[in-house]
Order: sequence, then structure tokens, then C-alpha cells
Amino acid sequence: MNKLKCYGCIFLTLFVTILYSHADGYYASHKGGYSKHSGSHCCKNMYVFGGGGGSFLSSKPSSDYENKPKSSAVYGGGIGYIFNEYLRADFSIFHRHKYRYRFSDASGSEEQNIKSTSFMVSGYFSPTTFYGISPYMMAGLGLAHNKAGDINIVNNSVNSNILNLGDTSNKFAWQVGAGLTYQINPYVGFDFGYKYIDLGKMQTTNVFIDPGVASGAAVDEPNIGNIKAHEITVAISYSF
Repeated sequence: MNKLKCYGCIFLTLFVTILYSHADGYYASHKGGYSKHSGSHCCKNMYVFGGGGGSFLSSKPSSDYENKPKSSAVYGGGIGYIFNEYLRADFSIFHRHKYRYRFSDASGSEEQNIKSTSFMVSGYFSPTTFYGISPYMMAGLGLAHNKAGDINIVNNSVNSNILNLGDTSNKFAWQVGAGLTYQINPYVGFDFGYKYIDLGKMQTTNVFIDPGVASGAAVDEPNIGNIKAHEITVAISYSF
């Protein structure tokens, strides 16, 4: 929670600084969406953005899981290019901090944390602007670095505590979504978006450790699942 508060303070400070630094350049008749500026500087028509929100798994990762892990915070940013008033594209990196899996009943319990970082290239189409608000549709492809944490398995019937060691994997990822943008001034914009993202497969190793046994380790089937989520985010953009 402290980390999230810290990120929020930094994000708000940057937003206010950028907004006031360009207050004199604001004009009421601007187009919505991301601003494309005239000029010949090296970063013409480029923008950067950052933001965050919530990531909610659409289902259990697989039948290996007794229930659906809890939602995770998602945050990140990227850099993009504006082709015209209808089309833009960007590269983004977003991190999903922790999907928490917890299950327990009379026979025992299971616990695991799942994380994922996506590296995506996305395209956006904004067909119109209405009162400064531009709706858009988007789609993207990329790579996800998925981390399936250790699974702590407690079996009450035999009084054992077994650890299934976690693992990391890099998988193909894709996303589709829609949202709204509003250009606060010629440089600063606000974005509210929804997307469905498929981050690919994640799995643990096939190594199981029992701290109460001298040999320590055994081999069994790993836990395998897919990370698919609905995500709602807000972001601030700065156009050069």
C-alpha cells in the first residue's frame, strides 16, 4: 500500500507540473484525443504516457486452481506516435503487481502469488471527437513475462506443508479494448480505458519440497494456467 501511495504522489506531482508549465498555451477550441503539433523538432508528433488501474482475472487460471485469484494493481507507461487525428500507435510496458490465490477448507489450504509484465505494441483508431472527448478502439500484440510464485500446500490430514516451486516464462500476449480521451490542453491529455488482455500461459516447476523430509524434494506434475484479465486504467499523456 505504501508503494502505491508513493507512485500516486509522484504521478500527481508530474501531472500538476506539466499542466501548469503549459497553462499559457491552452486554447478552448482544441481537438479532442492526442494532440499533433506542428514544428520540426526531433520529437514532433510523439507522446509519452503513464497510468494505472485494476486487473481482474476473467476466470480461474485452470482446473488446477480451486477458485479465481484476487485482482491485481496494474501500472506502467510508454511512448507513442500520432499519425493523424484518427490513428496513433504506442509501445507500452505494464506490470501486474500481484494476483493473490488463496484457498482453504477442512482438509488444508493453498497459497500463491502470480505476477505478469507485458511489453505491447498497440494501434488506436479514433473515429470522431464530441465536445473535446474522443472515443477510440485499440488492439495490440506483444510479450508477457509471467511469474508463477511458489505454491504453499498444507495437508491437514497428514500434517504436512509442501512447497511447489514457482517458475517464470515468456509468452505471446494480445489485447483489445476501447476508451475515451480528453485533451486538457495542447500538451496534456487524460485517458480512460478498458481492455481484455490474454497474457499467455504460466506454470510452476515440477519440484515439490517437503521441509519435514530429509531428502527434501520430489517430482510431480506442475500447476499450469492461463492469465486472462479485464483491465480498467486511467492515464495522463504528454504530447511533444
